Order: sequence, then structure tokens, then C-alpha cells
Amino acid sequence: MHIFRNSFLLLCLLLPRMGQAQCYTDFNPQEFCVTVLKSDGTLWGWGYNSYYNFASPNDPIIEYEPIQIGSFNDIVANTNGGFNTFVIRANGSLWGVGQNTNGALGVNSSVDGISNFTQIGTGSWVGVSNYRGFSYFIRGNGTLWGAGVNDSYQMGQGSTTPLSQLSLVQITTASNYVDVVSSATGTGIALRSDGTLWGWGANFSGLLMQGSSTGVVPLPIQLGSDNQWQKISSFGAHILALKTDGSLWSWGEGGYGQAGDGLSLTLFRNTPRRVGTDTWREIATGLFSSYGIKTDGTLWAWGRNDFGQLGIGNLIDQPLPVQIGTDSNWDKVKCKSPNFAIASKTDGTLWVWGDNTYGQFGNGTSDNSSTVPVQVPGICLLSSPEVTAASAVLKGYPNPASDIITLDYAAFPEATALVWCDLTGRILRQVPLPHGETQFTEDVSAMPIGSYLTALQNKNGQIITQLRVLIAR
Repeated sequence: MHIFRNSFLLLCLLLPRMGQAQCYTDFNPQEFCVTVLKSDGTLWGWGYNSYYNFASPNDPIIEYEPIQIGSFNDIVANTNGGFNTFVIRANGSLWGVGQNTNGALGVNSSVDGISNFTQIGTGSWVGVSNYRGFSYFIRGNGTLWGAGVNDSYQMGQGSTTPLSQLSLVQITTASNYVDVVSSATGTGIALRSDGTLWGWGANFSGLLMQGSSTGVVPLPIQLGSDNQWQKISSFGAHILALKTDGSLWSWGEGGYGQAGDGLSLTLFRNTPRRVGTDTWREIATGLFSSYGIKTDGTLWAWGRNDFGQLGIGNLIDQPLPVQIGTDSNWDKVKCKSPNFAIASKTDGTLWVWGDNTYGQFGNGTSDNSSTVPVQVPGICLLSSPEVTAASAVLKGYPNPASDIITLDYAAFPEATALVWCDLTGRILRQVPLPHGETQFTEDVSAMPIGSYLTALQNKNGQIITQLRVLIAR
């Protein structure tokens, strides 16, 4: 959920012009590299090409500046794992390349690395999470699937047989999954559309809220009783989770301060504790570090800092959130690495900090690390509108949607109209909202698969909030 400071219609008018300049629409880090999605549907990347994660036979090799990854020109979404690159194409199909140890790509093969994009499953997909050796996938119908190593019940089947799951296997029969994370500990945690969290696999450091720091959970169980979760992030043995009121919570390992609660580093954290009292809108986790953007647009980091991955100008670990610089126009922050992080600003610039051993900075250098953010040159990034209040949330159910979507705008009684816009900048329609209602249901069955922006408009024509909606079938 994002709230505009400027007009949504202005954004839609600008998008085509920016697209002609071949700006980037998204960015995603891997452990030692970065990929960016262009507005023309092509994927580019720089950094360490290992296990063929750049879909290139030149492996291993460091790419110091962006190169095209594969030849697709209809990519609508991209995400990465440890040494994997995944893309979703305009028809909803899912493709992967890179490390396939233990069958992590789910393509019925155990070869260590796959150098060409290979289709994963059939039908449409909306989400992926991967750590070295195992992966989770969310279909367009909200079902959850897994592939890869299963020695700690990562596949959520109640058994460790087979030890390597080479083809996709469904995890529970539920069909309302909206997000999933795969932890380095061999743990899966998933968010359902009803706001509940579910987990399975290894319970390292109490990540699954169990009473021991070890042990396993063979089948998915609900984590706690809360049903107000909206975002999750986990890469190592700790998790950050954001509630719909903007409050931030953490649990799991905290030995370097990555839990952000300021308590003893040896504390066993199997219960969520709130991180500060402020409200947040973006979260990200590294192996032992944490990041967040508050609703005022400021960027913060905490945890391990041995490579300067906190971006605060020193190498000192931090047990509480510390602000990165003084700017208040940060848009997104992401990290899937032990030692570097990357973030964008609303002015379209992209910034990276920490370790640059493998050319992660994209500026033609390596072994030139930085403890403060360094701008990635030559990047024109289409930014998301800024958020001004996390407590005001436009909700869409289900999201992804296939036929019908219900938009809940109870937090915005001043809303009078709904505006739809695609990511090319084309305004699709403007729909009046019924007076005195708090929900609006739309039939989206005729809309092509892809990502869209919906926005609420008040009687003065001002945009007051926005939601990104994915149509998948």
C-alpha cells in the first residue's frame, strides 16, 4: 500500500515518457549480485555470475556493469534466490535459471546448475522464494508449492522422504497464500490472505515460535494467533514482520542485534517483540542484518555490520535501528545477502552499500566497498509513490486476483472514485465509488494477466492511496 504525494494521473502520464528512456521498473539483489527489470520487459544484472544465474555460459565470472540476462522481452516480475534468477512472463508462466542443487528449481533434475531459463510447472504463478537448495512457489490460485532439499522437512509434507524433492509438491491444500519466505536455516514461513502466518521445517533460534531452539516442525502450523500480518522478510535465522497498523515485529536469532529489540544478544526469541514504537512501510533482511523504511520515508538498519552492510558509516554492530543518512525520500530497500544491501529513492535513483568484492555496486569496480550508500550509475528507476500513513491501508482480496477482486477502503471515507492504470502508464478506467460504502467488488476476468496500479481519489480529484494488484490465472 502506498499513498501519493503527487497525482496518480500525473504518474500515469509520465510513465510512457520514462518508458521510452528504458528506465527500470524493479530491482532485486541476490547474495552477490543485482538484477533489474527494464520497462521493455527485459532483465539485466551485474555482479557475480555463479551457477549460471545470469543465464550465461561464462561461469563463474564477475560482471561489473549491467548485462542482459536471457532473451525474454515480456517479463513482468523478477525475484532471486542465493544463486538463482526467477522471472514471471506476461502469460503468467514461471521460469528459473541457476543453482539446482537438490532439485531446487523443481524441474525434475538434480544437475547442480542450469544455464538456460527453464519453465517451472505449468499455468500462472505469482510468487517465489528460494534459498540455496530449496524453493517455494505460489500459484495464481493461491496454492503453495515447494521443491528441493527436504532433510529438515522443508517441503512441509510430514516426512523427509525423499531427501531431495526434484519436482513440485504442494504444501497443504490451502489456496489463500500471498507471500512466502525461505530461511537459511531450512525453514519456510508463509503469509495467508487472512493475515495469519504459517511455518514449517527447522525451528532454529525459535523461528517457528516453538519452545526449543532446535527441533523441526514437519507440517505447517499457524505461528501465534495474530491475523494482522501484512509483510514478512527472512533470509537468515530471524524474521521481520509488519502488521497492518504499521508496527514492526521480530523474533528468531538476535546474536548480532538483528532482532532490533535492544535486549540481550543471547536471549531466546521465540515470541514476536515490537521494534520501537514508530510505524514502517518497507522491511528487508540480510543474513544477520535488518532494514526498514519508516512511514516518514527515512531508512534504518540494525544488526551485524562487519562489511559496512548497515550503511551507517562505520563497522560497528547495532542492536537497535540506526538511521542511514538524513534523507526522507527512500522508496524500497532489499537485501538477500550476508554483506550488502540496496535501496531506491523516490527520485528514481538506486543506491548500494557494504561489500563490493563481486562488483555488486554496478559501477565498474570491485573490492571497493563502502560503509555508506553509493549511487549505482546509469539507473533510471520508476519509483513507487511515497507512503504518508501506514495505518491507512487500501486492501484487496484476493491479491493476486483471477476473476473478482474486493477492495476494502474503510480507512478512506473520503474516497469517491477508483482509478486503474497499467504499468505502461495507460489509464484504464475511473470508477465512481458508492457513497457510504467501505468495500467495492470488481470483475477483472477480462483484464490481461499482469500488474496494475489502483488508486483512490477524493472529491477534489486528489489521489489519497494506491495499491498494486496482480492479475493471475
